[in-house]
Amino acid sequence: MYCKIQYEGRNINLSVLLDEKLEIRELKKSSTKGAFSCPYCKETLVIKSGDKRKYHFSHKKSKSCELSIESDKYHEQIRRESKQHSVIKNFIHDELKVQQKLNKELEVEYGFVTKATEKWRYYPDIIMKNMDNEIAITVLTNVTQNRDEKLANQIIKRNTYFKEKGLIPIWFVENTEQSIDLGRHVIHLWEAELNLAMKTPEDLMWETLLNETARDQSLFELFDYHHQNTPDSYKVRSLYYIQSREDSIQFSVRRFVEDEQKVHSEHLR
Repeated sequence: MYCKIQYEGRNINLSVLLDEKLEIRELKKSSTKGAFSCPYCKETLVIKSGDKRKYHFSHKKSKSCELSIESDKYHEQIRRESKQHSVIKNFIHDELKVQQKLNKELEVEYGFVTKATEKWRYYPDIIMKNMDNEIAITVLTNVTQNRDEKLANQIIKRNTYFKEKGLIPIWFVENTEQSIDLGRHVIHLWEAELNLAMKTPEDLMWETLLNETARDQSLFELFDYHHQNTPDSYKVRSLYYIQSREDSIQFSVRRFVEDEQKVHSEHLR
């Protein structure tokens, strides 16, 4: 299914045109007259329908292009995400594009656009290249208990794949998924969230400091933190959250010390 098309000089989805109450027969007539084109290869698109696929756009004369095929693969990959996913992703992309204009060493593009010719198995939402480093930026939404185990396995596969491709994965979790008990300094995490936690250079500094400082007394007891078990050594990691507002995107970082994984609970520093 070709999610994006060009119509009257702007990118749009077929679903949007149908939501605008345009008659399908009128859209078909427009498509036969060359009103719609592929935003990637600029070839004319026509509207088709079949038993397996309802109304969809297809390249004329059964032509296709790598970008449209890989676009389909990527959009199938993110089908589970909430509507906010595209809003957040596009906001990050546009902001980074502004930075690209200011920094000639910075290159920013959607993941499937950058790597379409390589036909990757998984695509990050955005790939940012800064000199020799390539960063895979991905936004995660719609994390729930009934999806958690399957999603956690998918994240492990995608994270591993991005690393094998030489990218540095950075994941942003939609802020609505946060579950924090500030009074007890506890953050409760789904398994999927825990698999997204990073170990940054700052985390390593805190980890070293805590393990050198808290030799005689438990860190949790020292600061009166609620905890399940006292670990033999402290492991520090960070999790990035993102929240979309009407006119802005807000980022937050939660640095935590691992306590008990079996009940999906982690404790904040």
